[in-house]
Amino acid sequence: MRGAVLTMAAVIGVIGGGVAVAGSANAVGDGDTCAVLSTAADDFSAKTNAIDTSNGGGLAETKRAWAELTTKFAAAEANADEGRVRTAVGGAVAQLNRLAAVADSDRQSVINDPAFTGAISAVDTACGF
Repeated sequence: MRGAVLTMAAVIGVIGGGVAVAGSANAVGDGDTCAVLSTAADDFSAKTNAIDTSNGGGLAETKRAWAELTTKFAAAEANADEGRVRTAVGGAVAQLNRLAAVADSDRQSVINDPAFTGAISAVDTACGF
């Protein structure tokens, strides 16, 4: 009986330690990460579709929308499990940061750059969008 109790204590210790390690990392599975990314993309799309470019303030609002998207993608990457989705999101974040660093006049050329579109497409592929 004592052996069974010690064995159970050891198993609980291993499981508890594993949960503590996994819990402390706060890693989010691919499905949840992709759901966050989908919501971020939907929010971005809604915001950019609502921007009134006729009043001249559209550029500032567009930059703000891109910045919010970048922040949400970076947070999703930081919280994601290691693997294909996280790798894809990391590539997208790098390209979104690149977009944030360019002059306004160069923004569209970055958006059209195959490196940018490829990084965004990699997220779509990894998440099955």
